[in-house]
Amino acid sequence: MEDFRATTRPALIEARSLSVHFPLSGSDSVVRAVDQVSLALGRGETLALVGESGCGKSTLARAIVGLRPPTAGDVFFEGTALTPLGTRARRALCRRIQMVFQDPDASLDPRHTVASAIAEGIELHERLDRSGVEARVRELVTDVGIDVALLGRYPHELSGGQKQRVCIARALATRPELLVCDEAVSALDVSIQAQIINLLGELKRRFALSYLFITHDLRVVRQMADRVAVMYLGQIIEVASTEELFTRPKHPYTEALLTAVPSVERRHSTPAVPLRGEVPSPAAPPPGCRFHPRCPYVMDRCKAEAPPLYELHRRTARCFLTEPEARSERAAATAERAERLTH
Repeated sequence: MEDFRATTRPALIEARSLSVHFPLSGSDSVVRAVDQVSLALGRGETLALVGESGCGKSTLARAIVGLRPPTAGDVFFEGTALTPLGTRARRALCRRIQMVFQDPDASLDPRHTVASAIAEGIELHERLDRSGVEARVRELVTDVGIDVALLGRYPHELSGGQKQRVCIARALATRPELLVCDEAVSALDVSIQAQIINLLGELKRRFALSYLFITHDLRVVRQMADRVAVMYLGQIIEVASTEELFTRPKHPYTEALLTAVPSVERRHSTPAVPLRGEVPSPAAPPPGCRFHPRCPYVMDRCKAEAPPLYELHRRTARCFLTEPEARSERAAATAERAERLTH
């Protein structure tokens, strides 16, 4: 059974059996960008969503915030389904869910100053006079570490870090409860990344925010996240607390991701699992387990039968090797690989 309540905190937002498919022009096929995903984010929690490029992370994020209509399934905010809501009700909820994108240059209108970019959300959602809006803008730029002297500048006059701070201030303008950060630090220099990560941590504490943090950088994940959801070819394949995932990954794909990050301390004894081959097309996913063409532990069963998302003591994994009777097969495969590597 798909478990969307893996969080131990009261759920703020949930995706239930969510799918987003794109039809291929001139064909009956569809690209299954997101396929039957169930996931929950607890109030006050930072949930990281990780996986290779093209796995569906950003599409899932856009469906959760309402920028992409789902093909099937629904998103629930505090138990209320978002899809059936009318325009007015959705707008009221939109102020509580905001998104910070990867590219601040694409997010900011080059014709708007810093002040007008941030003021837009305030004017849309709050009844304040001009002086009230200006005061709120100054408060927000101070919160994100921007000098008020920059309020009259345009995006091209700012550094990359300053532009991303403006995007964060703009997202905070509606007083949201959830921020969805889609690769929000990946386009920044390493030193600026650290500053923005620290800022997001401070803002979370000050404003009781929840984060869905999408990234491919596992070093950032370990620093920020309470839990991690791993995505592969449109599906969630493992969800665990950050510490459990980094020290005791259950899915071979998760092991491979951790192996690819040299700075990550892998405390379990399983040998490194290099990824082999290319990611299959989401328009034609392989039968059975979608990871089986690249998996070093593949069994005949994996090629024919799709594994469910097994619940494993407050964590989940979509792998037959998590079944007790299959663990001995995995141990044998691991020992065989380790012996080959030493000869």
